[in-house]
Amino acid sequence: MTCEEFSREFDILYNNITSNQAPGLNDYEKSVFLTQAQESIILEMYSEKFEDTEDVTSYLNALVRRSSINLENAGISPALDEYRDKCSQKYIYEIAFDSPDYDHIWFILFEEAIKGKTEIPVIPTTWDELHRTKRNPFRNANNHRVLRVEVGEDDGDRVSILLSNSILNKYNFTFLQRPEPIVIADLNVSDYGDTMTIDSDFKDLVVEDGDDIYVRKNECKLNPAIHRSILSRAVQIAKSSWTSN
Repeated sequence: MTCEEFSREFDILYNNITSNQAPGLNDYEKSVFLTQAQESIILEMYSEKFEDTEDVTSYLNALVRRSSINLENAGISPALDEYRDKCSQKYIYEIAFDSPDYDHIWFILFEEAIKGKTEIPVIPTTWDELHRTKRNPFRNANNHRVLRVEVGEDDGDRVSILLSNSILNKYNFTFLQRPEPIVIADLNVSDYGDTMTIDSDFKDLVVEDGDDIYVRKNECKLNPAIHRSILSRAVQIAKSSWTSN
């Protein structure tokens, strides 16, 4: 569906479901509801049945990305010494997701480390689990598994460390990217107030034209087969918002 089709059908369904009792919605409000619906449906698919069926996988293919980070010089920083003491691991590699390609990572779907020509699975873990199992050779990092622990953010970028029993060369991962918001028309910020935003994380959708600032129109990038589900969910969210007020 195009943005125009989303807008027209939204109005039809919304007016029908509210029996023409509710006030009309502007382009900004419809864009917010469509974006919320899109994200909620994707999160449900991921948590319940991602990769379980071919149709769900095809719905989300547009959001799946694959990447690789070279580890040749990633494990030599003196700043990693504090983690060596905590984890009792000889080889610790810092992974900084600092590329613009990683700004919208939602979930890592698959990850592996490369040692020479050998692929070693990477297992995400927590600090609590690490401390409980660090003396267990079967649960800790070993020749057959690498552990990944989140350590927070650095200048807004996500940072993890890899714990390994041997020298690693590369970290490969596949991730689910956050979807771009659905914006059904160019929106002039001054028309809706300075706090107006569809999704502030997507700064590339904001453009300046002289003294005016716009959030530009943006089509839904997901498989068209899921567009009507997004539309239906958005109308339900809008109805709930209206009835609650």
